Amino acid sequence: MALRISEEWISSDRCPQVAMAIPGEGWVLSWRRGVWTKDEAVSAMVRAEHGDLRTDPAVTAP
Repeated sequence: MALRISEEWISSDRCPQVAMAIPGEGWVLSWRRGVWTKDEAVSAMVRAEHGDLRTDPAVTAP
């Protein structure tokens, strides 16, 4: 698992999905509508690496 996290993007070499920072607003995901916190975007990207594109990013992992 190799997430690359910068101030503008979160990407992975394991999946095509990305997250992009919107200054002053939060983060948007390439596969889901809405605006998320950076922590939620990172969590969503970890799930995306494992093929889970459906879980709401606001739901914490068990």
